[in-house]
Amino acid sequence: MGLITTNLSNQVGAEFRRQLIENFKEIEDFMGDYKTGEAEKKISSLVKKYEDELFKEVRAIVMPEESPLEVTKEVVDSKTDLKGVKHGSLSERIRIDLEQLKKDQVENNPLHNTVVTKNGTVVYDYSKKSQTLSNIKNIYSIGDSVARGLHAKKNYGQYLSEKLNANVTNLAVGGATFSTVSSNNIFNQATNIKNADLVIIQGTDDDWLWESGVPIGTDKMDIKTYIGAFYQMVNLIRAQNKDVKIISMTATRQLPVNGKIIRRRDTDKNGLKFTLEDYVNAHILACTELDIPVFDAYHSNYIDVYNPAFRKFNMQDGLHPNENIHEIIMYELLKNYYYFYG
Repeated sequence: MGLITTNLSNQVGAEFRRQLIENFKEIEDFMGDYKTGEAEKKISSLVKKYEDELFKEVRAIVMPEESPLEVTKEVVDSKTDLKGVKHGSLSERIRIDLEQLKKDQVENNPLHNTVVTKNGTVVYDYSKKSQTLSNIKNIYSIGDSVARGLHAKKNYGQYLSEKLNANVTNLAVGGATFSTVSSNNIFNQATNIKNADLVIIQGTDDDWLWESGVPIGTDKMDIKTYIGAFYQMVNLIRAQNKDVKIISMTATRQLPVNGKIIRRRDTDKNGLKFTLEDYVNAHILACTELDIPVFDAYHSNYIDVYNPAFRKFNMQDGLHPNENIHEIIMYELLKNYYYFYG
């Protein structure tokens, strides 16, 4: 079967006559096929051909080589989000998943929990990551004048109290030694700790400075030595406070000054030929045996006490950190807590 010419010549003449004859011939042929059923067969054949192809396309989309049960299961599963929660519709599930992905993207950003402190130091706030800090409600802080917060508008205990919404009891006293050679000692402070969730033990410089110096010691039972007193106060705190968490920090570096006059250096040796660092190193080693985390404030890059600019802004007397450093100490304590306790 040919094609009927629809674009007829607009000039009456031989060409126009020829086109009309051909069109009438096509109509006559079609009518002949119609009478014999050939036209219907041809049309049915063409329709069947395209119908089969269309059916295959639709089936591939709606039922991709799967049974009705398999298709139904996929529809149900498509409404289950990334956390395994089923939703009423696919659109709701997609919305929830997108919100979760955005949240994960923010939380996985390494800068997400960074904080710029008052003196411009960039630190990471591990309180946002800890799974156990929310259980801390009662905190005790023991130590010397640094733990007490001398010359600071706010000490690290107060910063922790605000950060964790916890009660903090500060028993620290200026001039306190670890050892019991002095009546003003941190071991005695430890005896007053009750019902604590967290105890912070600040290492002191006062054993180094006591008269000719307190022996560092090796006997873990001898509370008249620096190390013996430290071991026994940790044991005492654990015995009196069930499931208590303990974290310690060392003494800081120091360069006490009166204006431009240097009073002493932390590298000076006492009467026993010990420097402050000798006490600090013994303290750090003991924390491993006692199985408690420690913030090594002495070797920390945050405390640059030999730099006049640092002292003027953060530690004016070269001995007692102000609130700027206490804020950093708080974040370092949180970091060590998270690393150790989670």
